[in-house]
Parts: sequence; structure tokens; C-alpha cells
Amino acid sequence: MRSLPPSLLWDPQSRLHSVVLSGLYIFALKARQRIRAGRLPLFPDPRKRDDLFLVVGEVHNPRKQVPAENPQWLVIPERGLFTGVAILGAIGSGKTSCCMYPFAEQILAYRSGDSERRIGGLVLEVKGDFCHRVKQILARHGRAEDYVEINLDSRYRYNPLHNDLDAYALAYNIASLLNNLFGRGKEPFWQQAYTNLVKFIILLHKVAFDYVTLFDVYERAIDNATLERKISEAERRLTRDRLRASLGRGISEASPRP
Repeated sequence: MRSLPPSLLWDPQSRLHSVVLSGLYIFALKARQRIRAGRLPLFPDPRKRDDLFLVVGEVHNPRKQVPAENPQWLVIPERGLFTGVAILGAIGSGKTSCCMYPFAEQILAYRSGDSERRIGGLVLEVKGDFCHRVKQILARHGRAEDYVEINLDSRYRYNPLHNDLDAYALAYNIASLLNNLFGRGKEPFWQQAYTNLVKFIILLHKVAFDYVTLFDVYERAIDNATLERKISEAERRLTRDRLRASLGRGISEASPRP
């Protein structure tokens, strides 16, 4: 393989010609090339999409703010939706109106007429405005009966203490919530003390009554008399259940064998 001599590479006249030709190409030929702006394809109707995806914007020139010859929709495929989507912006920048509302519209409208493929979800919100908009979106796409609201006045409730976790794990979660809301105290003894108290109250209700709510924990923790009455009631209930179990065993043992 032959190479050019160094004298030719560093020849001043050759370098001058290269600069001149490059300038002509940049300022004369390339400047005349105008990009003809193309049209975006029709927006894919969420109700008729074969696959689930989310349109979040448009794809134009990746380096300059100029139109593209073949613009496309910027989409997040179904697999990317399982990793979560974060919407960041200042107050009033349009996070809700420009992102959350149209995103929810696309997802909830996907295959809205197909009970097997349409999308459901859980909306956790503080203000309530977004929940009202979700209700309107579902009604607009014939899914009004799919909207179920969980609040203090509805027929549905959510009990965070009714699960398979043990009493100490539930008490620790409540203590962590209190620390996040009010801050951690300087003395760790009291933190462990109220965690143990909450654990005991949860354990009392789970063992004796098989059900416990946050209101039960709150009521027993602030009122000694109520806690004592509940302990007495649990003792009577457990004693009665133990007596019934003993009588049942005695009857089964006394019954004649065939």
C-alpha cells in the first residue's frame, strides 16, 4: 500500500486549495440546499392501535431547530412503559395539560372496546383534579363503569393493615410514616416505645378479632380505658373459643367408634 509523500501533505499550495474548495462547498453549494419540510403521518388512533405505545412528541432534526424531510412520531413502546415515566418541569410549564392528560387519554383509550386488552390502572393523587379528568376520559371512550373511586365516602375502602405482614412490620411502616411527616426524634427510646405499642395493638386485634384498621390503632393508642376494654374483650373471646375447642375435642373422643 503506497502513501503520499510528506512534502505533498504539507504543501502550502495544496492546503490553500483545500481550504478554498471547502469554503465554496459550505457557503455556496450547501447553502442552496433547502430542506423541504415534510408532513407528519396521521396521529395513530389509540382505539385502533395493534400494539400499545405512547406518543410523547415529534422527531425532527436532531441537531438544529429546523423541519425534517420525514418527521415521525416519538413513541415509547409497551416495554418502556413498565419502567416508569417521569415528567419534570417548573410550575405552570404544562406538565399536567401537555403530558399527563394526553398520555392518560392514549393509554385508557387503547382498545377501549376490548374487555380483554384494554388498560386499567391505579391513580394516586392528592388534589383530585386528575381523577376527575380520568373519569371523563373513561366516559368518553365508553368505559364509565370502569371508574372506581376509593375515598372516605365511597362504598370501597383500602385498609393498608389488612395483609400478610407481621405485626412488627406493620408497626415499623407506621413509625416510618410518622418520621417522614414529623421528623425523627432525638431520643431513640421513645421511637422504639411507640413502635412496640403499635405492634401490640395490631397483634391484639389480629389474634382476637382477625381484623385491624388504622382507626383502631389510633383509638387504642390515645385512650387507656378503650385499650383496657379491648384487652378484656379479647380475653373473654379467646377463653370462649378455647372452651369451645376443648368441648369439641371431648365430644369427638367420647363418640363411639363404628
